Amino acid sequence: MLVSCPNCQSMQVIKRDVAKRMGGLVGTVGGAASGAAKALAGAQVGSRVGLVAFGPIGATLGGFAGALLGGLLGATTGGVAGAKLGEVIDAQVLHNCECLRCGHRFSDPNAAESSDPGTFRA
Repeated sequence: MLVSCPNCQSMQVIKRDVAKRMGGLVGTVGGAASGAAKALAGAQVGSRVGLVAFGPIGATLGGFAGALLGGLLGATTGGVAGAKLGEVIDAQVLHNCECLRCGHRFSDPNAAESSDPGTFRA
């Protein structure tokens, strides 16, 4: 949906998405740390199973794979959740739109219904 600047009526408007980017970054880092920490417990189990099934190399690979997958899954989940939260903050709190012609920053009047936290749109 096109948005025009309320100051100069220009159609040269961009979305800044500051909170969305920051939320995604913080969520990714936090999710990776949390996922890796939780995966270390799973890695111990993977090491034991790998040791019984494949010997010392299986123990190493089982532990490494468990920690890596836990970190990746945590990072992905945290990044998506953080970006969605940031999107809501951008729409509801911050002046997310910026006019490239006059530099005016303003909130998107259509953002209230598109960023309702109770509605999920894929």
